[in-house]
Amino acid sequence: MESNSLAHLPGVLDVTTLGVVGDGATLNTQALARAIALVAGQGGGTLYFPPGDYLSGTIVLAANLTLYLETGATLRASPNRADYTQPAFIYAEDAPNVAIRGRGAINGSGTSFWKREEGRWRVGEWRPGRMVQFVRCHNLLIEDVTLTNSPAWTLHPVDCD
Repeated sequence: MESNSLAHLPGVLDVTTLGVVGDGATLNTQALARAIALVAGQGGGTLYFPPGDYLSGTIVLAANLTLYLETGATLRASPNRADYTQPAFIYAEDAPNVAIRGRGAINGSGTSFWKREEGRWRVGEWRPGRMVQFVRCHNLLIEDVTLTNSPAWTLHPVDCD
Protein backbone atom coordinates (compact mmCIF):
# COMPACT_ATOMS: atom_id res chain seq x y z
CA MET A 1 0.00 0.00 0.00
CA GLU A 2 1.38 3.41 -0.88
CA SER A 3 1.85 5.50 2.23
CA ASN A 4 0.68 8.68 0.48
CA SER A 5 -2.74 7.14 -0.05
CA LEU A 6 -3.04 5.74 3.48
CA ALA A 7 -4.20 8.99 5.08
CA HIS A 8 -7.02 9.27 2.54
CA LEU A 9 -8.51 5.82 3.13
CA PRO A 10 -11.81 5.43 4.99
CA GLY A 11 -11.32 5.06 8.74
CA VAL A 12 -7.85 6.66 8.63
CA LEU A 13 -7.30 9.99 10.37
CA ASP A 14 -4.13 12.06 9.99
CA VAL A 15 -3.21 13.13 13.52
CA THR A 16 -1.94 16.50 12.30
CA THR A 17 -5.51 17.40 11.31
CA LEU A 18 -6.55 16.69 14.93
CA GLY A 19 -4.20 19.13 16.66
CA VAL A 20 -1.21 16.81 17.06
CA VAL A 21 2.08 18.57 16.25
CA GLY A 22 5.22 16.76 15.09
CA ASP A 23 7.78 19.44 15.91
CA GLY A 24 9.61 17.55 18.68
CA ALA A 25 8.78 20.25 21.25
CA THR A 26 4.99 20.42 21.57
CA LEU A 27 3.60 18.06 24.22
CA ASN A 28 0.84 16.12 22.45
CA THR A 29 -0.55 14.04 25.33
CA GLN A 30 -3.98 15.73 25.44
CA ALA A 31 -4.33 16.06 21.66
CA LEU A 32 -3.54 12.35 21.24
CA ALA A 33 -6.03 11.43 23.98
CA ARG A 34 -8.72 13.40 22.12
CA ALA A 35 -7.77 11.74 18.80
CA ILE A 36 -7.96 8.28 20.39
CA ALA A 37 -11.34 9.12 21.96
CA LEU A 38 -12.61 10.29 18.56
CA VAL A 39 -11.57 7.03 16.89
CA ALA A 40 -12.98 4.97 19.77
CA GLY A 41 -16.28 6.85 19.50
CA GLN A 42 -16.47 5.83 15.83
CA GLY A 43 -15.96 2.16 16.75
CA GLY A 44 -12.30 2.13 15.75
CA GLY A 45 -9.95 3.14 12.99
CA THR A 46 -6.40 4.19 12.25
CA LEU A 47 -4.46 7.19 13.48
CA TYR A 48 -1.87 8.04 10.84
CA PHE A 49 1.36 9.80 11.87
CA PRO A 50 3.12 11.47 8.92
CA PRO A 51 6.86 12.18 9.23
CA GLY A 52 7.59 14.25 12.34
CA ASP A 53 8.70 14.01 15.96
CA TYR A 54 5.65 13.64 18.23
CA LEU A 55 6.39 14.26 21.93
CA SER A 56 3.90 12.86 24.44
CA GLY A 57 3.32 11.59 27.94
CA THR A 58 1.37 8.37 28.49
CA ILE A 59 -0.69 7.32 25.48
CA VAL A 60 -3.59 5.03 26.47
CA LEU A 61 -4.87 3.06 23.49
CA ALA A 62 -8.48 1.98 22.91
CA ALA A 63 -10.02 -1.12 21.32
CA ASN A 64 -10.06 -1.43 17.53
CA LEU A 65 -7.31 1.16 17.11
CA THR A 66 -4.27 1.15 14.86
CA LEU A 67 -1.40 3.60 15.20
CA TYR A 68 0.33 3.85 11.84
CA LEU A 69 3.76 5.49 11.98
CA GLU A 70 4.95 6.53 8.55
CA THR A 71 8.65 6.35 7.71
CA GLY A 72 10.20 9.37 9.41
CA ALA A 73 7.53 9.54 12.14
CA THR A 74 8.70 9.16 15.75
CA LEU A 75 6.51 8.93 18.83
CA ARG A 76 8.84 10.27 21.54
CA ALA A 77 8.26 9.76 25.27
CA SER A 78 8.33 12.87 27.41
CA PRO A 79 11.30 13.01 29.80
CA ASN A 80 9.06 14.55 32.50
CA ARG A 81 7.53 12.37 35.22
CA ALA A 82 4.45 14.60 35.48
CA ASP A 83 3.46 13.60 31.93
CA TYR A 84 2.78 9.96 32.87
CA THR A 85 -0.51 8.50 34.12
CA GLN A 86 0.71 4.90 33.86
CA PRO A 87 4.13 3.32 34.44
CA ALA A 88 4.40 3.03 30.65
CA PHE A 89 4.69 5.36 27.68
CA ILE A 90 2.17 3.50 25.53
CA TYR A 91 -0.44 1.47 27.42
CA ALA A 92 -3.57 -0.55 26.70
CA GLU A 93 -5.66 -2.77 28.95
CA ASP A 94 -8.56 -5.04 27.92
CA ALA A 95 -8.44 -3.50 24.43
CA PRO A 96 -8.92 -6.03 21.62
CA ASN A 97 -7.77 -5.43 18.05
CA VAL A 98 -4.96 -2.99 18.79
CA ALA A 99 -2.10 -2.53 16.32
CA ILE A 100 1.03 -0.42 16.01
CA ARG A 101 2.33 -0.52 12.44
CA GLY A 102 4.46 1.29 9.93
CA ARG A 103 8.14 1.98 9.44
CA GLY A 104 8.34 4.81 11.96
CA ALA A 105 9.75 4.61 15.48
CA ILE A 106 8.78 4.74 19.13
CA ASN A 107 11.52 6.39 21.17
CA GLY A 108 11.23 5.89 24.93
CA SER A 109 13.68 8.71 25.76
CA GLY A 110 15.49 6.21 27.97
CA THR A 111 18.67 8.20 28.35
CA SER A 112 16.64 11.00 29.98
CA PHE A 113 15.85 8.71 32.91
CA TRP A 114 19.37 7.43 33.62
CA LYS A 115 22.38 9.20 35.07
CA ARG A 116 26.07 8.41 34.86
CA GLU A 117 27.79 7.99 38.25
CA GLU A 118 31.31 6.74 38.80
CA GLY A 119 31.48 5.24 35.33
CA ARG A 120 28.17 3.35 35.66
CA TRP A 121 24.65 4.06 34.50
CA ARG A 122 22.11 4.33 37.32
CA VAL A 123 18.40 5.01 37.40
CA GLY A 124 17.62 8.63 38.12
CA GLU A 125 14.84 9.72 40.44
CA TRP A 126 12.14 7.90 38.43
CA ARG A 127 11.54 6.24 35.09
CA PRO A 128 8.62 4.55 33.38
CA GLY A 129 9.05 0.82 33.98
CA ARG A 130 7.88 -0.09 30.49
CA MET A 131 8.02 1.66 27.16
CA VAL A 132 5.07 -0.21 25.61
CA GLN A 133 2.72 -2.34 27.72
CA PHE A 134 -0.40 -4.29 26.82
CA VAL A 135 -2.54 -6.07 29.43
CA ARG A 136 -5.18 -8.63 28.35
CA CYS A 137 -5.26 -7.30 24.78
CA HIS A 138 -6.33 -9.89 22.26
CA ASN A 139 -5.64 -9.84 18.55
CA LEU A 140 -2.63 -7.60 19.16
CA LEU A 141 -0.31 -6.68 16.27
CA ILE A 142 3.00 -4.84 16.30
CA GLU A 143 4.52 -4.76 12.84
CA ASP A 144 7.58 -3.12 11.27
CA VAL A 145 7.84 -0.27 13.80
CA THR A 146 11.22 0.38 15.47
CA LEU A 147 11.29 0.43 19.29
CA THR A 148 14.31 2.36 20.56
CA ASN A 149 15.88 4.04 23.59
CA SER A 150 13.67 2.34 26.16
CA PRO A 151 13.89 3.51 29.78
CA ALA A 152 13.42 -0.09 31.03
CA TRP A 153 11.39 -2.97 29.58
CA THR A 154 10.83 -2.27 25.92
CA LEU A 155 7.72 -4.30 25.06
CA HIS A 156 5.69 -5.92 27.82
CA PRO A 157 2.59 -7.88 26.75
CA VAL A 158 0.76 -9.44 29.72
CA ASP A 159 -1.85 -12.14 29.02
CA CYS A 160 -2.13 -11.03 25.37
CA ASP A 161 -2.44 -12.81 22.05
